[in-house]
Amino acid sequence: MPDNSQLNLASWKGKVVVLEFLLTTCPACQRCAQAMNKIQAEYGKKGVQVIGIAVDDPGAKTNAVSFVSRFGLGFPVGYLTGDKPRDFLQIPSIVRFMLPQVVFIDRQGTIVAQHNPSSPFFANEEKYAREQLDKLLAAPAGGAAKKAPAKSGAKKK
Repeated sequence: MPDNSQLNLASWKGKVVVLEFLLTTCPACQRCAQAMNKIQAEYGKKGVQVIGIAVDDPGAKTNAVSFVSRFGLGFPVGYLTGDKPRDFLQIPSIVRFMLPQVVFIDRQGTIVAQHNPSSPFFANEEKYAREQLDKLLAAPAGGAAKKAPAKSGAKKK
């Protein structure tokens, strides 16, 4: 974080987390952040946490602070530099790194969706985010639903 503290994704276990990897000067990233701000305002009380991650290199630390202020964001925006964003997103160095990238993480801490700029997600971020979040929030909080025992046609002796 810009204040030199560190956010740990594990601290949000039990919540659905949305990560937006962004460049603070990128118009598509700015538009997505504004959509995610609406999502945070609406879904935050339902157990969702949006987190922005500025990847501007150099300047990510100071740019993250001004980005939050300029767009009035109601969610934290930290920063990662170097290869850390690529490593997290598992994007090989031979693949062009494009932004924004949005990742959805379920309540158990599992990445369940990852959207790059060519994804249909970015045609309407708000709509697609709502659809994804509604599914994730409807899932049982403890993980996958338990299956009922299979019925057997055999009689006990």
